[in-house]
Amino acid sequence: MRYLMRNLMLLLLLATVTACSTLPRHPAPLDKMLSAKISGMSGVRAWSGTFSKDFESDLLLSIKQEKSHLATSSLVKLPASSVLTLSGGGENGAFGAGFFEGLE
Repeated sequence: MRYLMRNLMLLLLLATVTACSTLPRHPAPLDKMLSAKISGMSGVRAWSGTFSKDFESDLLLSIKQEKSHLATSSLVKLPASSVLTLSGGGENGAFGAGFFEGLE
């Protein structure tokens, strides 16, 4: 029994210590930050406070699709949609994500 308790305590301690650790990050070099791309995913990055043609065209396409769906559906209005806002945790990142959540 003592052996089991010791191993459980060791496992608990190990889980607690590793939960506070982080994985190593390999961010893009500062001189290439503006031109960094995600492999196989075009138009998914945008900088705060800047205009993104990709984001605008995607938003307009979504609105067009929703309007055409409403025209062929018996629904009076579109059901509520959920949006996931991810924060990189930067200087104002967490605040920004919370701000958008509060706009509901």
